[in-house]
Amino acid sequence: MSKPGKSSSRVTADSLHQYYKTLDIDHDAKIKYIDAGHPLDYAYRSPNQITTDKTYDSAQNYYKSLRAGVLSGPEWAEMVRVSKNPTIDGFVPDDDYRNNIDKWEKHATDVAYKANWLKFTQNEDLAHELLRTGNRPIVAREETEWSHTNSEMLMVIRDQLRKQIED
Repeated sequence: MSKPGKSSSRVTADSLHQYYKTLDIDHDAKIKYIDAGHPLDYAYRSPNQITTDKTYDSAQNYYKSLRAGVLSGPEWAEMVRVSKNPTIDGFVPDDDYRNNIDKWEKHATDVAYKANWLKFTQNEDLAHELLRTGNRPIVAREETEWSHTNSEMLMVIRDQLRKQIED
């Protein structure tokens, strides 16, 4: 199985879950809960930028910009990329959403994974925050499918960061 984060493979919810099942997690340890506003939260607006072929103010800008691009086109993506509030500005017109949501959902997990990967590999302070969770379970806010997926994402990225340090 290909590991999430490798540029040649696309991360799906299934591949993420399969990789997660291989992790050494101390399920008896105290759970690390991630609430809104915590640096590990998926909506956290880090003061640290991330860079791909463009610069984004945060992982949230990256995710919401790519989402807006698929749903509404490149102009909308650029507006969200430079937005000071990508969560709000990332809402697209209802018709665009209805017409393109199936297309977006095929990429959502992959884009979220890459946003988190960039967030932690390009910002040392956030990587240390993630690594300080040890091998405890991480539980993201709210009990939704997405927060469960994000929790798995964080633990997979933590594992990969740890392996990079060991190499």
